[in-house]
Amino acid sequence: MIIRFWNAKDTYGIFSNFAETPLVIDGTRYPTAEHFFQAQKTKDSQEWSDIVRAPTPLDAKRLGRKVHLRDDWEVNKCSVMLWALREKATQCPEFRQALIDSGDAELQENSPFDFFWGTRRDGAGRNMLGELLMDVRQMIKDGVL
Repeated sequence: MIIRFWNAKDTYGIFSNFAETPLVIDGTRYPTAEHFFQAQKTKDSQEWSDIVRAPTPLDAKRLGRKVHLRDDWEVNKCSVMLWALREKATQCPEFRQALIDSGDAELQENSPFDFFWGTRRDGAGRNMLGELLMDVRQMIKDGVL
């Protein structure tokens, strides 16, 4: 079985980083996992603050595309995403339960555009968000999280 998600308002929208699941990490409240992820791209305090305060996850994403990227971003972006997902699984019971309820289904971010995090329209994307979600699901099953 394959579970596809993309839009936060869809049936499996809780898996989207745009889902309204606030997180508190290191004392800062982030409205969504997307806000957290995008804010981690920069070490500039003003850029970081602007992202955290962005009114929507889409605004946070747009701001994240304009920041001065951390030198180590490319090697750390998957670790940062895993951190966000682990926090989401710990802090959001609905998300955690959705992961458990997904059983052994393959999780795919059905983004028509994103080659790295999603599957892209042609299905050739790497689906790293889906892969990391399945990793977090396994951590829950194994009692690690």
